[in-house]
Amino acid sequence: MKKYIIVSGHPVLFANELVHADVAGENKDNVDSAGFVVLEISCKNIEVTCMGESTSLNKSSNPEVDERLILDFLSN
Repeated sequence: MKKYIIVSGHPVLFANELVHADVAGENKDNVDSAGFVVLEISCKNIEVTCMGESTSLNKSSNPEVDERLILDFLSN
């Protein structure tokens, strides 16, 4: 499990030890959603599950949108 933020439609994945607001930095106003992500990677498939929220940014995850954005990002 990792943390993530979506900034202006672009995913940023990072370690749990970091704080969502610190990673967003000056882009806090541009954060669309934030939370936690689980990646399950096999030989031919990547499964993305988003959940939770960021208390430091007061933003929730938006699984339907966030999972697609992260999967598209990882697939390129």
